[in-house]
Amino acid sequence: MKSKLLLTLLLVSIFGLNIQAQVNLVLQPGSEGKDAEIGSLVPTTNYGSSIKINPYAWTQSGYLNVVRPLIEFDLSSIPEGSVIIDAKLSFYYFAHVAPANVHSGSNALVIQRIITEWIENTVTWNNQPSVTTVNQVFLPQSTSNTQNYLDIDVTSLLQDMIDDSLNSHGFLIKLLAENPLATVILASSDHTNSALHPKLVINYSPTGVNEIKNKINVSINPNPFKNSSILEFENPNNESFTFKLFGVDGHLIKTISDVKTNKIKIERENLPAGLYIYQLRNKEGIGQTGKLVIE
Repeated sequence: MKSKLLLTLLLVSIFGLNIQAQVNLVLQPGSEGKDAEIGSLVPTTNYGSSIKINPYAWTQSGYLNVVRPLIEFDLSSIPEGSVIIDAKLSFYYFAHVAPANVHSGSNALVIQRIITEWIENTVTWNNQPSVTTVNQVFLPQSTSNTQNYLDIDVTSLLQDMIDDSLNSHGFLIKLLAENPLATVILASSDHTNSALHPKLVINYSPTGVNEIKNKINVSINPNPFKNSSILEFENPNNESFTFKLFGVDGHLIKTISDVKTNKIKIERENLPAGLYIYQLRNKEGIGQTGKLVIE
């Protein structure tokens, strides 16, 4: 998928670690984008060129038809190991003639990560891809029958897509309760009005992308935190690890060296509330990179 791309990139080197500051990426493809609809009433029909993203459950000729849209953005420009600071997904309403021309009914939505491959011009209800409910995003019932769905927070879903890129193939959008009569009518990337195309805005930090050769499991509790937090990690052989804390602009804030246990206590001290990036690694490049949030 080709995309409208907006990048701001600053490379700084701190203590031998290459840190790329926050990058802003805007994706809003046109007809070259990848999206489709699948319908239960016509389970072998492909709708890869539909101009709408229209999750609905409707009775047609006495039969229930459930429609689920799928959409995938091209994330290939985001380096492996990047930390997603935030990601916002936007969809835009447009009037359509069938089955209804406005949002209606009990139309709360859920957005899920697709975990198997699908092809825009061959996907159908019968061969629809699998999804995971991990970090799925819930959207409440529409408050206006012509509202846009702007700045939906899909940060955790995007992080999952970067962390597990081989098993990430976009979003599936469906009604939370697929019961008639309910619908949400939004424009797809095939709509003639480019201003209505779905948009994904991502802010990410490629911190330490080339420094972590093999990742280990890390848990941080609590996160977010107010005063202190405990980072636990795999270290069965009591190897020496170094912990570094960075601001999202790439500047080094704190270093804790020669950690040979499996726990690190992180003190807030005088740090202001906000998002921070940490890196934990040993001399062989084994470790992890992630986010810390101070409230």
